[in-house]
Amino acid sequence: MKASCLQENLNRALTIVSRSVGGIIPETKNVQLTAKEDKLKLITTDYELTSICRIPASIQEEGHVAVSAKTLKEFVDKLPTDVVKLGWEKQLSVQCGPHKLRIGGTENFVPIPKVEGVSVGVVDFNLLKEALNKVVFAASTSGDRPALSGIYMKFGNGLTLIGADGFMLAINELPVNSEEINIIVPASPLSDLIKLSGQDAKITIGKTAVVFSVDDTDLIIQVMNVEYPPYSQLISEGYSTKLELPRADFLRAVRTISTVNSNTLKLTISDTISMFAGSDIGESECEVEGVITGDKLQVKLNLKYLIDVFGALDKDRAIMEFKGPTGSCRIRPSLGNYFYLMMPMV
Repeated sequence: MKASCLQENLNRALTIVSRSVGGIIPETKNVQLTAKEDKLKLITTDYELTSICRIPASIQEEGHVAVSAKTLKEFVDKLPTDVVKLGWEKQLSVQCGPHKLRIGGTENFVPIPKVEGVSVGVVDFNLLKEALNKVVFAASTSGDRPALSGIYMKFGNGLTLIGADGFMLAINELPVNSEEINIIVPASPLSDLIKLSGQDAKITIGKTAVVFSVDDTDLIIQVMNVEYPPYSQLISEGYSTKLELPRADFLRAVRTISTVNSNTLKLTISDTISMFAGSDIGESECEVEGVITGDKLQVKLNLKYLIDVFGALDKDRAIMEFKGPTGSCRIRPSLGNYFYLMMPMV
C-alpha cells in the first residue's frame, strides 16, 4: 500500500474513528487503513460501534493494513499541515516533511458488519443532532435496566425519540416520514454521532444494526435486542399547577442553589415562586419571577435533572406543569415538539 493525503484530513478522520476504539480484544484497538481508487478509508470498531471515514487521497498502490489507532492518532495530531505519505511493507511508514514514523501492523482485522435493511430516508442532520441532544442525556447510565441505557427510536408518521432512566422521561419528535419500525439504540454511540458535522444523514436499519451515513462517514451501531418499558401511560393531560418562567433566570437560580446541596431542591409555589436547598454545609434560597396558574404547591425535585433539562431547553420561556406534590412534573419550552417528565423526590 502506498498513499498520500493532507494531514488535516487524516487527523480529522482519525479523530472520528478513534471514538470506537476499545474493547478487550487487541484487534479492536487498531485502525484499518484501506487505500483504493482515490480514497483512503479508515475503520475502527468496538463491536457496539463501527466507524468508517473516507478521505481524498492519492493512491500509488492499493492495499490495506491495521495498526495501533492510538499511536497513529497521537503522531498525526502533532504533524504540521502538509502532505502525509503512507506506505506498508512489513511496517507502516508515515512521513510528513522531516517527521517519520514506522510501526508494526497486520493485514488482519475484525469483520465489519454488513447492514442490509430498510432505508428510512435522508434527514436534515442538524435537526437530528438537535433532537438527539435533547434526549440522550436522559438515558440511564446505571446498567440496572439495560433497555433504559438506549434511546427508543420510533419511525413512521414522524420520528419519535424517547430517553428515560426510571425517574425522568424525555420525548422529542421530528418530521421524518418512513415505514413503521422501532429500534433501541445505545445512547453512548449516539453521543458520538452528535459530534459529527454534515448537512444530511441517511439512515438504514437492518436486523441487528442501524447505519447513520453523514457525508464521508458511516457510523454502524448495534441495536439492542431488548424490549423498551411502556411509557405512554405516564403521559397525560390535566395539571393542577402551571408555571411560565424565564428559562435563563430559573436555570441560574437552580445552579446557584446547588452550591449547598446538589441533590434536592424544595420548590414552593404560592403568591410567589421560591426555592430552597440545605445541607450540613449551609442553606440557600431564591425567588424567581414567573406566571402562576392553578393551585398552591410545595414539591421536592432533583437538582441535577432540573439543571440538565433547563440547559437543554432552547426557548427563552419555559413551562412547568405539576400534578400535585406526588404527581409528575412536565417541563417543556413555550414552543416546541419536545418535553420532559420528572417524578418528585420524597
